[in-house]
Amino acid sequence: MRARRLMTMRWPDWRPPSRFSRNRCLAAGSCRALPLRSASHQTPSQRRMCPGLRPCRLSRVWSHRRAKGDPLSRLDEDSFRLGMPAEDHYLRLPEANVVATDALQETLYNIGEVIDAHAMMCIHGDAGLGKTLSVNQTLRDLAPESTFRIQLRERPTPRYLRHSLFSALGISGRMPARPAEFDRLLKTVLAEQLRIFVCDEAQWQSPECFEYWRHLWDDRRTEMAVIFVGGGDCYRVLRREPMLASRIFIWQEFRRLSTSQVRQVMPVFHPIWAEAAPDDLDFIDEHAAHGNFRLWAKLTYHLVRMLERTGQQQVNRPLLLHVFSKLGGRG
Repeated sequence: MRARRLMTMRWPDWRPPSRFSRNRCLAAGSCRALPLRSASHQTPSQRRMCPGLRPCRLSRVWSHRRAKGDPLSRLDEDSFRLGMPAEDHYLRLPEANVVATDALQETLYNIGEVIDAHAMMCIHGDAGLGKTLSVNQTLRDLAPESTFRIQLRERPTPRYLRHSLFSALGISGRMPARPAEFDRLLKTVLAEQLRIFVCDEAQWQSPECFEYWRHLWDDRRTEMAVIFVGGGDCYRVLRREPMLASRIFIWQEFRRLSTSQVRQVMPVFHPIWAEAAPDDLDFIDEHAAHGNFRLWAKLTYHLVRMLERTGQQQVNRPLLLHVFSKLGGRG
């Protein structure tokens, strides 16, 4: 009797949900129907979406996931691949070459060992020293079809990693709703063949994410190798996780180019430095580049553009000082 009175009097703006609105709501967001609620206890958005129904939390999560730009939305599998070699150079510097530096050759050897052992490694060092370029170039030579790059945002969660792995591996169907089911599916796929995962900016990961990588790698069925790449504090962050750090097979540190290395590498790196005098290279490295590959690429890009605009054929000191002022160096 009380329910009948609620439906017939008291709230004139209330009406029972139609079959169409109820079915549409259930299909769109996995809503669950609760006991009929009065309009006075519903928010305006709830009344507009479906009168008499209250969306559960899961429906809001899936609606947000479908929103444009959500990092958890289903991504194209190609976005996890290595990409073209020209994309590795800063600003896609035209005519730039990949130089076989000591760091690159060491990376080639170490990653080969990690792949053979199905192990994990950490590559760390200051920004702009060529870590990402060396890793990409090496994996293009060793295992281009089995490599997946996991692009990490700041402070990712295990849920973010699950969704990224699901998209990277190209698993068909709908993502499992429960973590246990999700992990079982990922382990089944990872047991099919060897996969190499590159985690760039690894220092952004939380302890839960590091533990999740260890959980997947420790499973005796999975066939995977993991390469953590990060900035100068990546070593410190991973060392704080003893369960994972004890399983790191190789630690490799990238360092700045020395003066002798600059003289050897830069004439091969770009044609603009092919005939540069060693004193000019030393002057540039001391006042602006400081042995940093990215700074050298940035400076080279500026100089190439300025030579094109001015019509000059060679780099001179006044031109260098003008470019230094753009880089925040000493002009």
